[in-house]
Amino acid sequence: MGSGSIVALIIAGIVIMVLVAFAAQSMENARQERHRRVLALQDHSRRLWNSLGIPSNYLTASVRQFILSELQRCYREILALERNHSGALGQLRHLDEAAQQPFESLTDSLKPAFSDHMSGQKIRSEVKHLVNHMVQLHSEGLLDKSIAQQHINTGKALFALVSIDLSLLTAREMEQGDNPRAALVHYGNSLKHLEKLHPLLNIPARITFVQNKVESLTLAAQQQSDAEKSQPADDQQEWDKMIKSNQGDWKIKQDYE
Repeated sequence: MGSGSIVALIIAGIVIMVLVAFAAQSMENARQERHRRVLALQDHSRRLWNSLGIPSNYLTASVRQFILSELQRCYREILALERNHSGALGQLRHLDEAAQQPFESLTDSLKPAFSDHMSGQKIRSEVKHLVNHMVQLHSEGLLDKSIAQQHINTGKALFALVSIDLSLLTAREMEQGDNPRAALVHYGNSLKHLEKLHPLLNIPARITFVQNKVESLTLAAQQQSDAEKSQPADDQQEWDKMIKSNQGDWKIKQDYE
């Protein structure tokens, strides 16, 4: 074998080694990219599961269906990337069952979903995360513009509804503390916001309840104001009566002396 053939074989060997190394590195890069994508989808699904736990007082049927659909999309993409991924198939079966279950939104319920401010703020924070997640999906091109806008608007309305219930909780606390005028301010502001949300969330029972509260507290606040206005006059009458009584005693004392 001539020296030229040997050189050619060496060069061919080097080329093959480079190609093999390149192919191996490409496969490793692809594997790492698939793994990174799976981790991102798992994080996405985790946040969606948290959102699915929002009380039905602040979850409409359309938003719930959106969450379920997004979770299904996540697990299908995971299986497309890793066919043997543990848990993805089971989660898909669970989601299919959940999608078939009846769901009743309680956005117009008069029974609060929380009894303290901390719990309410936690729910509001979760609704806010859901809305931000919708915005992110839209920015990534995963949601159609019109569909995204519809869900985002509903999500913002649900966020406002939690805020209103927090204000109503404060109003009830003030009402129970015999402070009708302060309670009236919170009930009045809540009523204005509820009326704005009504076209989107359909909440007539909530509006009627708060309207009745405003009317009854307006009367109570007026009665309290009238009582406070009459109090100085009553005090003056008592004072004048006491002065006259003391003057009489003083006159009797002078006559005795």
